[in-house]
Order: sequence, then structure tokens, then C-alpha cells
Amino acid sequence: MATPPTAMDRLFSGGPESERLIADASKPMERTAICNTTRFSFATLFGLVLLLTGTIFVLLTNPITTSPCDSTPVHPNPKDAFIVGLVTDIHLDLTPSTCDNYDKYASMYGVFGCDSTLYLVDRTLEDMATTLRNTSSNPTVVLFLGDAAKHQHADTWGADITLNLIETTFQLAEQRLPDTPMIPTVGNNDLPAYYDIWAVDYAKDHAEGWYEALARVYVPAITRGSRVELSPDFAESFAAGGYYSVTVSGEDLLIVSLNTNIFASNVVDVMNQGVLAAKQLEWLEATLRNTSSDLRVVVIGHHPPGLSLYSLYSKQAAKANWRLSYFESFRSICKSAAGDRIVGMFFGHEHQDSYALEADHGGRNFNIFSIPSVSPVYSGQPSYGIAAFSASDKTLVDLTTYHTWLDFYTREKSAPQFFSYNTLRDILKVKELSFKVMQNATTSLIEESDGMRICSALKTRLYQGRYVPTLPAHLHYCYTSSLRVASFIQCIERYGYDGKKFILNA
Repeated sequence: MATPPTAMDRLFSGGPESERLIADASKPMERTAICNTTRFSFATLFGLVLLLTGTIFVLLTNPITTSPCDSTPVHPNPKDAFIVGLVTDIHLDLTPSTCDNYDKYASMYGVFGCDSTLYLVDRTLEDMATTLRNTSSNPTVVLFLGDAAKHQHADTWGADITLNLIETTFQLAEQRLPDTPMIPTVGNNDLPAYYDIWAVDYAKDHAEGWYEALARVYVPAITRGSRVELSPDFAESFAAGGYYSVTVSGEDLLIVSLNTNIFASNVVDVMNQGVLAAKQLEWLEATLRNTSSDLRVVVIGHHPPGLSLYSLYSKQAAKANWRLSYFESFRSICKSAAGDRIVGMFFGHEHQDSYALEADHGGRNFNIFSIPSVSPVYSGQPSYGIAAFSASDKTLVDLTTYHTWLDFYTREKSAPQFFSYNTLRDILKVKELSFKVMQNATTSLIEESDGMRICSALKTRLYQGRYVPTLPAHLHYCYTSSLRVASFIQCIERYGYDGKKFILNA
């Protein structure tokens, strides 16, 4: 006889009852009580809902002690750590009233289902600047992982409007982070038209090419504060395709900024795409090989390599962000030319916080982190990240996501405050975020009865603060550990899923 579903099963099923339970655990009145009375644990609140249905939520043994009323880091980073701010998918919209949801839920700080207002972007950057000052007394940098402009703005309004949105975003960043270098990467909405990686038409009508126009905006932000030095070939590589590298003085750190649009599976002109992709890969290999072995490497881009998390949970489709051949070349170059010098890879585009692990039998492995968006267009809470690297060998020590309750502060008619629940280190219960440690922790989670479901819930529901469609435990595990479509299908079929359906949906 089949075992009836438990409350835990119903909660994580993704069905209507799951949605209701999540909604019950995050009602605005309850959040108001939290802000107006005492510091109350959201994990405890979440657990109480489960207790009422007869299930003890294991996270109560390790409660989360933040409230939605402060932005104090949950787990203080080492005082000598190198702190890096992470922000992505701002999607600034200077005409928010054109969004379908805006008239019904009008707010100066924006609404779910629409891109970011000017006030939301400014408030997010302001809070991140405060958090960076409070987290470390040492100089820092901010990595901007792409998509400054509103979704599909170039195709609707033209490239000049898109460039204006990018310029405005960087002006806001300069005001809030006047002494902090901001190192950007080019997102798909930072192009003059839909995945127009060549930008030939723009150059015909303007005195400068698209990448030259972006460089005019980017360079002052990168070199702000005199802590970051452009590579000697910056002008050449950026003009060729918007990719470049920089070094951070005093930190023995090389930051490589890729234009992942060049690798993207959405590009239509595959033949011409290959020419640009080959040039960027050749440049990447030369950059990594010709850099001092004493430098540790951080790689940034917009689209994360591997599968699209959005396609998995919205369409049950196994769709790769990059074309497979470019990913395999990228993987090979990173392992042969950089090896264990790569200490982190950070990307945006997915509008969700997640990670994936790339491993081979040679022991040269790397972690891939996706940072959640500022834009609430896909119903995620506006967010930014803080990464902490050890001062000595630049091992990634921790990664914390800060986010706001946009619906709550809209109701209260006050400026959004940002806060965090648990850091990734706390969620995985590890001391650092090196590859081996994270691989062991992820494997252990899937072997526990509810471990991966709890991690998934924290990362995509409780951690985000709103109900967001998420993956069942085994799909989440396979996404994390399988960066290729073929290996992902093999992984999910081991757990009884129909792999053909995921291929057909793609």
C-alpha cells in the first residue's frame, strides 16, 4: 500500500498546497509583527507551519536568527578577508508605467513582474555600499555581472535608449560607490539588439562602435579608486568583442571578464558566431598562460556555463546556456592553462542564486556561482551578493546573498531594507567553499532523506523570500553536478525521470 504523503512531501511538491504553505509562512502581517516586536527566526516561522501539520522541521535545530529589518551579516567574515560585492541583472527601466503590472501595484521602488525602477537600483547600490563598509575595512571591488538595461529594450526602443540606461546605471553606481572599482561584464540586454554580438548595424549609424561605446562607460568604473589595472591588450580585446582582463593591486588576483553572449546557444547566426567564439577562446588561453603563476584567477560572465536553471523549473527542459563545443573548449582551457589557480567563477542571467560543480579525474576543478538579480521581473526578491576570499591564498571562504521584501516595504510605503538569512557556508555546513568541500557537502545532501530538499528550499524559497518554482531534490542535485545535457539526462534517469521529455521540451 502506498505511503500517504507527509507534510514535508506536500510542502516541497511544488503543487497548489505547497504554494499555500509557503504563502502562509510569509504573510505580510506576520512580517510586520516581526519588524515591530522582536527578532524572530524565519526558519522558526517556517518550522511552525510544518509543526502544525505534524512534521518537525529539522532546521529548527539550527535556527536562522536574522529579521527582515536589518542587514547585519549572519556570519561575519574574517577581518583580513578580501571582500567582493556582486550585483547583476539590474534591468533599469526609466519608464516603469509601461509594465503591465505597474498600474495595479504602482510603487516608486517597483513591483514584481516588472523591471527595476531608478529608485530600486539606487537603494540596492546604497545598501550594498553600506554592507561593504560594515563587512570589511579593507578596500574592495564590485563585480557587475551584466544586464544593466531593461529586458528587450533595444529591440523595442533602439540601441541609443539602451546605452542611456547603461550609462545611467553606472552613474548611480559611481554616486553610491565613489571609491570602489566596478568590474562589469556584457549581458544579453547590454547589446544593441537581440544577441547582436557583432553590432555591425550600430557602427554604421554612429561615430563609434558598440563595444567602443561600452568601453567609454566601463573604463572609468573599472579604474575608479586606482586599485585595478587594465591589461595591456584591453583596448584590442574589448573592441574585438567586449572581453578583457584586469589585475587587482595588492591582492595577487586576475579577474577575467568574458562576453558570454558570444558562446550563447541563443545566437542565431551559428557560422559567424564561431569566428568570434574562437577569437575569445584563443584570447582566454593566451591570457591565462601568459599571466604569472602567482596570481589567482576569478572568471566572470553573464550566462553561466551548464544548463539553464530557468528552463528546468519553468519548462522541464534541458537547455544549455552555452553551445556545447564552446563549453568544452572553455573547460579544457581553464584546466590546462589555469589549473587550480581559478578560485571562483561568478555569473548572472538566471535571476536565482545557485551553484554548479565542474569536475574531472585530473583533479582540476572549479565552482560556478550564479548570483540573483536586482530586477524583480521574475518574482524574485531584489538581491545582491557579498563574497569573501581568504587574504592568503584567495580561497573562497563564503558567499552571502542580501535581499529585500519588496512587497512588504511597498505595503509599508518605506524604502526597502536588505538583509540575509544564512550564508552558503552555513547552509552547506562547511568551513569554506573550495571545490572539494562543496562537492562532498552536495553529495552528502542528496544521500540524506530531506537534505537536498531543505537546501533547495533555503536557496529558492525561504532564501528568496517568495514562492518561486523550484526543482525536486534529485533534479536539483543533477543540475548542480552535471553541466552537460547528456550527463544531466543520465543523472535524472538514474532517479526515475523521463529524460526524453526534458530533451523534447528543449
